[in-house]
Amino acid sequence: MKAFLIFLFLISLFIESSAQQQTISGTVKDALSLEGLPGANVSLQPGNYGAATDLDGNFKLTNIPYGRYTVTVSFVGFQSKVLQAVEVNSAKQVILEFLLEEEVYTSEGITITAQPNRAEVQNLFTQVSAISFSVEETRRFAGAMDDPLRAAAVFPGVVQSGDVNSNGIVVRGNSPKGLQWRLNGVRIPNPNHFGNVGRSDGGVTLFSTQLLANSDFLTSAFPAEYGNASSGIFDIRYRKGNANQREHTVQVGINGIDLATEGPLGSGGSSSYLINYRYSIFGFLQYIEPDMKGKVPQYQDVNFQFDWQTEKWGNFTFFGVGGMDESSAKPEPDGDFTLEERMDQRLDNNVGVLGLQHSYSLSKRAALQTTLSFVGRQVDFRDGMRDSVFTYQPLSNVSQLNYTWAIEQSVTQKLFEHGLMQIGYRAALDGFETTISETLTQQNGLESIADDNGTTQNLETYIQTKWNLSPQLSINTGIHSMYYRLTDSFTLEPRISAKYLFTNGNSFALAYGNHAQLEDISVYSMNLNGASNSDLKPGRAHHFSSTYSFGLSDNLHAQVDAYYQYLYDIPIVFGSYKSLINHAGGVVTDSYINNGKTYSYGLELMIEHFFKTDYYYLTTVSWNNSRYRDGSDIWRTSRYSSGLTLTALGGKEWRFTENNSLSLNIRATHTLGEYYIPVDVSASKQAGVEVMNANTVYQERLPNFIYVDFSLGYKSNYAKSSGEWSIQIKNMLNQRPIIGYSYNSVTETVEEMKPLGIIPILAYRYNF
Repeated sequence: MKAFLIFLFLISLFIESSAQQQTISGTVKDALSLEGLPGANVSLQPGNYGAATDLDGNFKLTNIPYGRYTVTVSFVGFQSKVLQAVEVNSAKQVILEFLLEEEVYTSEGITITAQPNRAEVQNLFTQVSAISFSVEETRRFAGAMDDPLRAAAVFPGVVQSGDVNSNGIVVRGNSPKGLQWRLNGVRIPNPNHFGNVGRSDGGVTLFSTQLLANSDFLTSAFPAEYGNASSGIFDIRYRKGNANQREHTVQVGINGIDLATEGPLGSGGSSSYLINYRYSIFGFLQYIEPDMKGKVPQYQDVNFQFDWQTEKWGNFTFFGVGGMDESSAKPEPDGDFTLEERMDQRLDNNVGVLGLQHSYSLSKRAALQTTLSFVGRQVDFRDGMRDSVFTYQPLSNVSQLNYTWAIEQSVTQKLFEHGLMQIGYRAALDGFETTISETLTQQNGLESIADDNGTTQNLETYIQTKWNLSPQLSINTGIHSMYYRLTDSFTLEPRISAKYLFTNGNSFALAYGNHAQLEDISVYSMNLNGASNSDLKPGRAHHFSSTYSFGLSDNLHAQVDAYYQYLYDIPIVFGSYKSLINHAGGVVTDSYINNGKTYSYGLELMIEHFFKTDYYYLTTVSWNNSRYRDGSDIWRTSRYSSGLTLTALGGKEWRFTENNSLSLNIRATHTLGEYYIPVDVSASKQAGVEVMNANTVYQERLPNFIYVDFSLGYKSNYAKSSGEWSIQIKNMLNQRPIIGYSYNSVTETVEEMKPLGIIPILAYRYNF
């Protein structure tokens, strides 16, 4: 490693140095009307750099030396905003967008001290149990692997999967399948490669860090605009491309080859495009060596956004993401009889999202947003085993196609001087084709579980308000409704939150939310021997959450959260331990009823030193206890009751010159293993397939595990371009914890299931 770094340093000495100056430009807008704010002040620290916005709210700072800066934006009558650790380099202009909220009670004479706070999210109606994160953190955090879901695993209340192959997370003791994904406000299917039916996770994200803007991650008591979710919400946002000049990026690494481009659309400097395409590096192996075809996982994806700003008709945004992947496991005839050597599987995934969004200012006090979208996902999965004579024994065949056409509209209106109201709806047409067969006993072989197709409708409406009762106290209220035609279910879900801001910048917030969540369409399509789930209603939840946020110094911030969640109408199997609260996704083979209950409560602590100049650190402590009532009216420990989770991460950046910098990041996580159900060996031998022991349900945990991740980056600024080497080591201690137990029908024994060990990822990014 030392020799490698010396080599990079020597190379940088011989590369042409740049002019060592760059441009920072952007816009300052009213967060409500999205109209530009003329005369807003934009300043940079360190240094004496500043500018005022023009009549359209645009600003430009030129001849800014390379380095990191704190950008402060202020405007009379609006709340100021501060953005720290903004990096200026040679390759790309820095494009920033600031949305300022109007200030109230300006004559009260009360001064609130602004502090950096991760709880200040993009959504205007969110006050508690939410975290904002940036694209730079997705790249910077050790172990994130340029994946927003893996990056979110460092935050309080979030537990990462013990399987390093997966980016799955558990939020506050809830099932991973309860996580909802959004892109620019549009609800989307699982945006991960190698994700199976009904799951929210996978192996590799479809999202490119080249397009991501600051995004929100919500863990509880969501505002009224969010529906059909009860666990967590990942609200991903794309940034706008550079409308002033064309810029490009090429990245080559173990994850694949990325090609990105952005630039202006037409003249005028107000419209732009941004596109990224990636092809997996393993996919190239099949062209180099034909024998590798079908033996290595491969994927490709594309992310894009086009933005048009007009003087009379508002702003138009056309965006999307799409991905294809395939993976398989092929046993060799001369292999041994372990499950790993006998597994014969194939998984094919196709995901597509298209959205057209129109934002229009009705007046200085009101704005309209309309979004048309189409999303679709196709999953084909074949699972089987080779027996002792290498004959294929099928276990599962799944084919599912889902698509949704949707229209969403919202009107946001200022109420008097101290209020804000938003009214909106979402109308969707859902289409589906589901065919599922499962081997429940070796004697019967494959049995049809689902063979269903059709369309259904989903209508959601909401209204939410924000009242600033004083300079320090604000209250948000709202109600969400949902009608799902397929099961003829209707829900009304009230929400309320309050936040008090102390004069020293500390804050305390309380929130309550009632939430409902539908199951994956495959659950409703299940029909086995006359038993079905066609009349299953959505599960419901009461969320109670509180947050106390306080500053310890200028850049050191702490936050304490306490929460209680009571879930009811949870689908369970009558007379059984089975509950969908313990279901991670995938195929179900039982008929469920809405009679289950669950409670979950916990405490969380986060201490963070923000990255301002050259270092940062973040420590979280999370504790959760979760229990559920099953179909036998027995209260049991939930599978995802996570107990105590500890996470610590940090990083340091060294700048040798204005042209070269070195960064080092490390992260360590201690997690308790999931509760599990042992295999009933005797019943499994009789059935010829795996049968779980119903007498020992979630009484024991899998072994605890500690993951340590590491990353190292070296950046160089050249003339009008820049390069970056990065080395990421996931699971650098090479831990392989037990993540489950499975029955081997050939050897009639139970085997330990373990993930991959250490995962090194080397990449080079070139910007020009």
